[in-house]
Amino acid sequence: MLGPYPKRAMYKKSFQESRNFADRRVQFQRVQQSNPDKVPVIIERYAGETALPEMDSCQFLVHADTTLSQLIYLVRVRLQLTPSQALMLYVNNAMVSSSTTIRRVQRDFANEDGFVYITYASQSAFG
Repeated sequence: MLGPYPKRAMYKKSFQESRNFADRRVQFQRVQQSNPDKVPVIIERYAGETALPEMDSCQFLVHADTTLSQLIYLVRVRLQLTPSQALMLYVNNAMVSSSTTIRRVQRDFANEDGFVYITYASQSAFG
């Protein structure tokens, strides 16, 4: 089990930390207008994760009918993981059923700025 976020000198700011709320909200609205059938998702590595690599980009447009299991597959491919490497996705620090669609995740877990924030880790990170 991973503990709280580590305090490191070389800490990479998260998407939310690197942009203010107003800018994130405007970005969400712009994306939503041009892509109404897709959900803007931010996928970031858990701060204490060391076994999995960082993704080159954290912003994704995911079709609303995509399930979390399909998203897990896409993230695994993007990270170039081997079959023996574990990957867990957390939405707002909670595990969500892999059969849940992104549309449902957006409805139930979207942040006030509109984005869906997903964290990935190699093991159960939140208990």
